[in-house]
Amino acid sequence: QELDVVETKVLDNVFKRIVQLGEHTNHIIHSAWFIDFKNPEDIRNGLLMRYKPEPTKNGAKDDPSKFPIAEVKMITEKARILDDIIYQLNICIYTNRRRSLLVQSWTSFRQGRKANKGLHRVKD
Repeated sequence: QELDVVETKVLDNVFKRIVQLGEHTNHIIHSAWFIDFKNPEDIRNGLLMRYKPEPTKNGAKDDPSKFPIAEVKMITEKARILDDIIYQLNICIYTNRRRSLLVQSWTSFRQGRKANKGLHRVKD
């Protein structure tokens, strides 16, 4: 079956969010994380120390930087939301109720984005 305009928008949005999530998680996964004991205030202020090797012409160099714990929590929440949306899509595929659930998912996503700045858990 061909997808209609709404179904195409929903799937395009989901695939875009999967790619973005992958970029964010790679940024986290491919870093070395440390607690900076020289600056204990950083932990109290919600910051972690991270080292990520960056390629240069002369080889890799360390790039120490401070990373907000809140950003890790935000990425985790986005992953949970995306998991819920993909679960909804699986229901659409396996129950052959694709149209109604896709529209419901898209509507819930759009309402949640307005209310929660893009973070919305789609309920069953």
